[in-house]
Amino acid sequence: MKLPRKMGALCAVLTVAACAATQPMGQNVELPPKPLLQEGFSLMPLNEEGWVINRRKSNLVILGKYGKNPDQTFAISAGLIRLPPFETTEEFVRLVKEGQSQDTDPKRFTTIKHEVTSYPKNGAECARSHWVAVDHAAAKRSGQSSRTQYSRTSGTFVRCKASLTS
Repeated sequence: MKLPRKMGALCAVLTVAACAATQPMGQNVELPPKPLLQEGFSLMPLNEEGWVINRRKSNLVILGKYGKNPDQTFAISAGLIRLPPFETTEEFVRLVKEGQSQDTDPKRFTTIKHEVTSYPKNGAECARSHWVAVDHAAAKRSGQSSRTQYSRTSGTFVRCKASLTS
């Protein structure tokens, strides 16, 4: 009697996990959107249908949305990162690029282009990042395993006042 119950529970878990790749996961972003208040920053989601909050912690928020193509997904990630002490804009740009490179799985992604440049904005010290790679393990809702999937990431990093003293 115990074995069939355990098998039933296992089958239910596997069924839910198998459907997870085809269903948007997370809480829908309400429209019109309201700012997401996080620890040290806030983020205003786009005023578009289909965005969901995939992950949210005090210092991180990740939004996701499926595109028109079944294998197309959009994501917005915002969070706080701690960098080692630095003095110059060049060091800041280098640390951002090194951090992104270390967070990229070389078995999954083949980097085609990765640029990080200084981007002064409204008196703040910022860095702008652009990264393009082939994704060898992308989830494909279309079932077409032969299609090459590309990942393109753009980001802006702002040097916060806390980084001057930490």
